[in-house]
Amino acid sequence: MDHNNIDKGTFSQSFWFNSTYWKGPGSPIIFYTPGQNAAVGRLQYLTDATLPGLVAKEVGGAVVLVEHRYFGDSNPFQNLTTQNMQYLTLEQVLADFVHFARTADLLFDPSGKSHPSQTPWVWIGNSYSAALVAWAERLVPGTFWAYYASGAMLNVIHDFWQFNFPTQQGMPENCRSDFEAIIGHIDSVFSSGTPMEQFELKKSFGLQDLSHLDDAANALSQPVIGWTFVQPSDEHTQFYDMCNAIESGELKVSTDHDSNANDRLKRVLNNYAKWYTNSYLPGKCDSYGYSDWAGQSNVQCFDTVNPSWEAFRDLSVHNTLGRAWNWMTCTYFLLWITGAPVDKPTIYSRLVNTTYIERQCRILFPSKENTAYGVTREAASDAMNSLTGGWDHQGKRIFFTNGELDPWRSASVSSVFRPDGPMPSTSEQPVILIKGVQHCADMLARNRINEPVRAAMDAGIAQIAAWVAEFSRKKQFHEAQRPVQIKCIH
Repeated sequence: MDHNNIDKGTFSQSFWFNSTYWKGPGSPIIFYTPGQNAAVGRLQYLTDATLPGLVAKEVGGAVVLVEHRYFGDSNPFQNLTTQNMQYLTLEQVLADFVHFARTADLLFDPSGKSHPSQTPWVWIGNSYSAALVAWAERLVPGTFWAYYASGAMLNVIHDFWQFNFPTQQGMPENCRSDFEAIIGHIDSVFSSGTPMEQFELKKSFGLQDLSHLDDAANALSQPVIGWTFVQPSDEHTQFYDMCNAIESGELKVSTDHDSNANDRLKRVLNNYAKWYTNSYLPGKCDSYGYSDWAGQSNVQCFDTVNPSWEAFRDLSVHNTLGRAWNWMTCTYFLLWITGAPVDKPTIYSRLVNTTYIERQCRILFPSKENTAYGVTREAASDAMNSLTGGWDHQGKRIFFTNGELDPWRSASVSSVFRPDGPMPSTSEQPVILIKGVQHCADMLARNRINEPVRAAMDAGIAQIAAWVAEFSRKKQFHEAQRPVQIKCIH
C-alpha cells in the first residue's frame, strides 16, 4: 500500500504475460502498463498487434503487462473516498512497478534469471503510461534498461488551452473556421444574450434541461476532442462525420460580405445542431449506467454543479465516471482542457476555464479529515514540473515519439509551446515527430499502412534492439539494486 511504510499493508496487483517470443533465461522483458485503464480491455498490448509485442518479437523477449494501482482489479480499497485516495500518488505508482520488476516470480522463467540485474527490462508506454515511462527514467533509474514513450504529456499545465492547437492545425480548414464561428456565437449568446436567446440556443442542441450555461458550453465543445483518437487506419471516424455534417448543404452567395457571413453561420450552426442532436447526444449520458442519467435524451451527465448525482456519489472501484483518474488530474497532472485566450481563435468555449474544472474537483473530492485533492494544498503544476523536469527531459536510452497533430503534443517534448522549441533528437534520447498523425499512432501495428508511422516504428524497434544488445555486452549491472528514493509531493 505504502512503499514508505510497509505496516500499512499490501494489495493485489494483477499482471499478465506472453512468452510466445521469449528465447529463454536472460532474454529481454518488455514491460507495459495500461495506465488509467483496466487491463482486461488492453490485453492486445501483449501481442504483435501492438508495439510491445513487435519489440518482443524482434528481440526474443516476453511481454509483461501490469495493472496500475486503483484501476481494474488492482485496488487497495473497495471504496474510493478522499481519504482512501491518498495512496494514489506518482511516488507510489512508480514504486509499484520498480518493486514488481525486482521481485516478481515469472512463471515462464523458473530459473529466476529475469531479474533486472541479469536481464534487460524495456518499459514501453503510450499517453499517460508514456509519461510514467519518462518519469521512471528520471526519478527511479536503475531498474529498467531502456524506454519507449509514445505521446507522453510531460509538462503539467494548469490552464491547458494549448490542447486544441494541433487540432486547429490539422482539421479541414473550412470545418475549423466554421467551428470557431460556432463556438464564438455560443460564447456570445451565453455571455451576453437574453435569457430567452440562451434557452433557445440550448434547446436547439437538446440541452434545454441543463441549468448552467458553462455546462452547456462544455457539452457543445466536447466533440472536437474526438480528433485525438483518429488513427491512420480508421475508415470511419466521428470527428470527420461531424465536419461533413457541418459543411453539408449549399450557401447562396451575395455581394454583401456581412450577409454572407451571417448566412453561413446560420447554416453551419443549424447543421451542427442537427448532427449533435441526432448523432452525438443520444445515449451519451445513459451509457454511464446511472439511474438518474438514464434515457436516450438525458443530458444531466453534463451537469457538473449538482453534487447529488449518483455518479458523484459512487465511490466504488468500478465507477464509470473515472474517479481514480479524476483524482490524478485534480491533484497532480492537471492538463485541464480550456478555451483559448481572447486574442486567439478557439474551438473550445471560453466559458470552460480552470475555475469551472476546479469546481468539479471540489465536488468529487470534498475536504474532510485533513485530506483533500492537491490543488487545495499547493500549486500542483509547479510542484510536478519541479519534480519531473516537465518537458525539459534529459534522459538516457529513452525513445520519444509524438504525433505532429496530436493535441497532447502541446505538453510533450515536441511542443511548439516549449520555451526553447521542440526538443532536438540525440543518440541517447531520440525524438521522432510523426508527420500528419494524432495520438500514439505508432503503438498499433495496423497503422503501419501509414509511411511516417511505419518509419517511426521501425526506427524505434531498431533502437530498442540496439540498446538490448548493449546490455548483453555489459559485464554487470548494479543499478538495479539501488533503493527507490524519490521526493514525495505532500
